[in-house]
Amino acid sequence: MINRFINNGNGYTKKDPGIRNMPVFKKGLFCRLISYIKLRNSINMSTGENANAGLSGDPYENFRSLLQQSIVFPSEYIFKFIIKAEEEKITALKSMFANASATISENSSSAGKYKSFTVQVLVQDEEEVIAYYKQVSKIDSVIML
Repeated sequence: MINRFINNGNGYTKKDPGIRNMPVFKKGLFCRLISYIKLRNSINMSTGENANAGLSGDPYENFRSLLQQSIVFPSEYIFKFIIKAEEEKITALKSMFANASATISENSSSAGKYKSFTVQVLVQDEEEVIAYYKQVSKIDSVIML
């Protein structure tokens, strides 16, 4: 018996003459991810953009325009980071926000291998937000949320 899959618009369905159409993927995270990728690819194709087109320009340009549209500056901005629970990485992160009189809260993972940080700081404009992200990105294996 050969399994054939068809796209019925709501996801992929297993088509077998002996069995009624059975959904293979339910509406979960995987389906949403596939839908997002399809939507993103269709937007790139419809606008004529290449997937590598943004590599030569500023990678923060889209983020900058989103900040300009959604936040009135100066404003309190909340940064969230996850790093390995290594002392030199923790002190590097804290030192980046030391001069800004930021409020920093931290939580450890259940195994104690990682630490999450929430940093609340007053920023003057979107360039300052991007500058903080660029500074923190220099820390090895940091996850910026």
